[in-house]
Amino acid sequence: MISDKERFMSLLDKHQGILINLCSVYYHTPADQQDAFQDIALQLWKSFKSFRGEAKVSTWIYRVSLNTLLTKRKSEKRKSIDLTSLDQALVLPSDQHWGSDDDCQLLMRFISILNDKDKAILVMHLEGYSNKEIAATLSTSQTNISTRINRAKVVLRGKLKKIEHGD
Repeated sequence: MISDKERFMSLLDKHQGILINLCSVYYHTPADQQDAFQDIALQLWKSFKSFRGEAKVSTWIYRVSLNTLLTKRKSEKRKSIDLTSLDQALVLPSDQHWGSDDDCQLLMRFISILNDKDKAILVMHLEGYSNKEIAATLSTSQTNISTRINRAKVVLRGKLKKIEHGD
């Protein structure tokens, strides 16, 4: 018989890409990303026994992960002022290990500029979730999700054009 710990570790291993993507969008340094990953893993473990299986496992993981990240970010914002400028946020650190493809890293860096809810929406959208699934996970309407995706695309296109033109 498989123990809860073994089932959880298997689940975490299978879906760690979700956590890595979210952490890389919300945090810029590998140390901060790893801290966030550990915080999420702890919250997932704490809520693992109460997971009833009414939603897909990946949807549950997203919900717990996003709630953990948003709570963590709120707490950090209360403690200090974020002095990172937009330009600094767009520079990829040379020691970035949380993605293998340069284009993917650049996209994640662009997404990290967005507000916290839009980050979550775009990451889930890129993972292939439908607007209905994203809306259910984030407890909002499908219309709101569609609007936010379109607005975020406009913002990201503008940032990309600025970089292409050397602005």
